[in-house]
Amino acid sequence: MGARGSTGPSEQPAWGPRVSLGLGGAIDSFGAWDALTTATVLTDPLLGTTNLARSEGGVDLAARPSIFVLRLRLREVLTAADAGELAALDAIGSGRVELAVPFARAYPTDEAPLVHVIEPRVQGSLVAAKTSGAYWSATGRPVALTNGEVAIGSGGIRTAWGRLLGHSGGVVEADAGGVVPLSDAVWNDPSSPFPPVPLASAGHPATVARLRTSWSSRFIGWGAEAASHLRAPRGRLLVGKARLGEQDGWHLVAKAAGRVGIEPLVARALASATAEEPSGGWLAAEGWTAGAEIAAKFTRSVGATLSAQEDLTQKTLLDVHGSIGYAHPCRCISIDAFGGKRLGREGIDVWVSIDLAPR
Repeated sequence: MGARGSTGPSEQPAWGPRVSLGLGGAIDSFGAWDALTTATVLTDPLLGTTNLARSEGGVDLAARPSIFVLRLRLREVLTAADAGELAALDAIGSGRVELAVPFARAYPTDEAPLVHVIEPRVQGSLVAAKTSGAYWSATGRPVALTNGEVAIGSGGIRTAWGRLLGHSGGVVEADAGGVVPLSDAVWNDPSSPFPPVPLASAGHPATVARLRTSWSSRFIGWGAEAASHLRAPRGRLLVGKARLGEQDGWHLVAKAAGRVGIEPLVARALASATAEEPSGGWLAAEGWTAGAEIAAKFTRSVGATLSAQEDLTQKTLLDVHGSIGYAHPCRCISIDAFGGKRLGREGIDVWVSIDLAPR
């Protein structure tokens, strides 16, 4: 349940159940699948009932013809909302096929051997997105309503290293190729005084380069993705975060994201070709955003977080929120309390969640 900020009807508590069902498993010896569905019903005494549903799932397949590795990945994320006269849909799906030639070498050490992998590859992916409905505008921040499909073809190299059966390692990926809109995608920005305009024209490719890097260890971790147009008009994209401290203990996280000169749908396709991010709102406007989070672990079962995000382009504080939670050691139940202040909403939002068998 929760209480929304401001005055009048919106400060009345809203409550309701949430149900989640997650499934997954192996597909013989060459693949795996997973699915997660969540349904939430929130009831407000004066504003009525809001129904929220989210579904995500995917299939991963792999084969080893000769010295090659052939991978196929399908992924979808769908979010729907209904609040009486307001409804909305946010969906993104993708398919990716990759052919790689991995070369691996192990370096013996006093501990577990250090393994280094170099993998030249070619890949192609298709990303389709659709965001519609007036409900998203009620969240207090405009959301770009986008429809369209984008195809990406590229070639590059991936290198990874880490200790065998260890808990630390890193990856660097570099690719160059082309992005081709398959339809005349349209972008409607509610914050703009202009009518909806095409964000990309079908059949007009753009040459791009992409770089991805990540590292994970006990006290340090990061992940970042960058992309750039190689020809005029110039455009840049960056999404990344870094962690200092234990992942399950005390730590500090810094985040940054932004784009310049790259349309929203193309930016989403470049930064998340696996459809792991929602469509609407993500990278919807040009500019740069940064944030930070401090997480504390007081005991084995009690933890807390405090975070904030700033729009660096508009010099506007987007939100400040904190949480404190308890999880039973056997993971049979957890209780979490959230409080925060967000742009576009007066007052403070407060939420309490009780989860049975939390993930």
